[in-house]
Amino acid sequence: MENTKKALSSIPLLKTKAGPRDVDLWPQRLKEEYQSLIQYVQNNKAADNDWFRLESNKEGTKWFGKCWVFQNQLKYEFDIEFDIPVTFPSTAPEIALPELDGKTAKMYRGGKICLSDHFKPLWARNVPKFGISHALALGLGPWLAVEIPDLISKGCLNFEFIRNMSKLRKFAIIRVVSYTEISNNIVLRSLYRFLSVSQCRNTDVVGKSHSTTPIAPNRIPILSHLLQSRILTMSLQWTIIATFLYFEVGVLMLFLVPYMSAQRWNRLFRSRFYQALSAQAQWYFTFLLFVLVLFLLDSIREMRKYSNPELSDAHQHLDHEMQANMRLFRAQRNFYISGIALFLSFVIKRFIALVTLQASLVAQSEASLKQAQSASAAAKSLLSRDEKGDGESEVLTELKKELESVKADRDAIKSQAESVSKEYDRLMAEHEKLQKTVGKESKKDD
Repeated sequence: MENTKKALSSIPLLKTKAGPRDVDLWPQRLKEEYQSLIQYVQNNKAADNDWFRLESNKEGTKWFGKCWVFQNQLKYEFDIEFDIPVTFPSTAPEIALPELDGKTAKMYRGGKICLSDHFKPLWARNVPKFGISHALALGLGPWLAVEIPDLISKGCLNFEFIRNMSKLRKFAIIRVVSYTEISNNIVLRSLYRFLSVSQCRNTDVVGKSHSTTPIAPNRIPILSHLLQSRILTMSLQWTIIATFLYFEVGVLMLFLVPYMSAQRWNRLFRSRFYQALSAQAQWYFTFLLFVLVLFLLDSIREMRKYSNPELSDAHQHLDHEMQANMRLFRAQRNFYISGIALFLSFVIKRFIALVTLQASLVAQSEASLKQAQSASAAAKSLLSRDEKGDGESEVLTELKKELESVKADRDAIKSQAESVSKEYDRLMAEHEKLQKTVGKESKKDD
């Protein structure tokens, strides 16, 4: 209690009564808040009791940062966030610790801490003298001092939980307020924003990371060291592998070109140039696959190395922590590059085999189609011939019938002629007999 009173007495009191809606007076109030926070941080450092870091957005309406508690020689770190209420400073801001939501009864929904009954009357009596630094000193500080040890003793909070939460928010803790302050590289932007706040630890400045005149990157020791080192740069071998990956992506994009048919690709694959190139490149392709596998295994080893919890918890210095995180990021990047390049190598090889097979199948289908068309034409000609033969057979049958009828008529006429001839012969014989008879009678008459 005495420490709280001593800390509270050393915090400057504020004078301007203005909230976020007071356009004219709010900048002055925000300036006083910054000055009060700076003095409070300086006092904490002088007393070796530094326990929070805080920053805000450009308008000063949203605040976020870190707070930590040392218990049993372990550091328990939590996120802080709160919004400035519309009725500020008459109403104190509701400070929230989202990671502890639901772990204690002395907390509202959303992780907002439940302050003591004495806080609100004390705040109301000191409007507008009290500000954000007073809310931290009278509200959050005592709440952490009471609740965190109680949660640890009850087993509701352990160091493993905090470590896992730190892994989940490894880069989520980097609050990027502006995305156009350093470069188009998202990693460097995030590092710059986070390290601009971290620079305040050495310069005793809180909340200047969101100002319109950012700290130069060369004035931030950690970022300057990272920029001058090779942590954020890609080495020669990984540049070559990345180039090979881009080449594979380009080849796949060529395969997706619509006017390049399988027959054209097959003619290219069967050309003399490609055959000569493939004969020489087969060994190089196998060697390249072997190299990709080696680099993939190396990236996995690096990921396992820098993802080791013992290694990540062994150091607490920001420089070492950021370097380890960047090395982990580089290992993950290398894993994705080598893994995707290796995968696309097999994809392209299989794609070439499928394109060649498709071209051969298309050629076979075209040959079969031509053969079927010729067979169909031959069948049609045979069918037409059969139809003509059927007509001739009918004519022949009719002619045969006519011939048979003619033969029958002929036979009838022939038999009739024979009978007429016989009758003629008989009549001639009778005629001769008559002539002989008449001759004899005439002789008798004479």
